[in-house]
Amino acid sequence: MIISERPFKNIWNNHWVVIISRGLVGGIFVLAGLAKLTQPIEEFIGIARQWNIIADPWLTWYVTIVPWAEVVFGLLVIVGLWRRLAAGGIAGLLLSFIIGIVINMSRGRTLDECGCFGSSFSFGETFPELLWRDLVLLALTSILIITQHNLWSFDKWLKH
Repeated sequence: MIISERPFKNIWNNHWVVIISRGLVGGIFVLAGLAKLTQPIEEFIGIARQWNIIADPWLTWYVTIVPWAEVVFGLLVIVGLWRRLAAGGIAGLLLSFIIGIVINMSRGRTLDECGCFGSSFSFGETFPELLWRDLVLLALTSILIITQHNLWSFDKWLKH
C-alpha cells in the first residue's frame, strides 16, 4: 500500500469541500436575501444609512439590488449553475460588505444593527465579528472560483 507523500495536497480541490462550500455560502446568501426581501425596504435603507458609506440615490439602488443578487447568486451556487460566475458575484458582494465594515471600524463606530439578515436574526454582533464572518465566507467563495470540480452540479451536465 502506497501512502501519499502529501495527503493534504488537494484538500481545497476536493469534491466534498466544494460541495460543502456551495451549500454553506449559497445557503447563507439565499437566507440573507430572503430575510431582507420579506422586510419593508425602508427598514433596510435606514440600516444602510447608519453605515454612512454610500449617499442617495446610489444607496437606494444598492439596497434594492443586494437582496435579489444574494438570492440569485446563492441559488446558482447551490445548484452549481454558472458556479464560478455566481461565486464571483458573491465575492463582489462580500468585498463591498468588508469595505463597509473596515471603514466603520476605522471610524471607531460601534454596530447598532447589521441589517445582514433583515431583522430575522443576527449573525455577528460587532464589526470584528462581521469582518471574520465575511472573510471566512470569502475564503469559501474563493474555493468555488478556483476549483474545477462540478460534482452534483448543473455545470457538469452542461459540459456534455
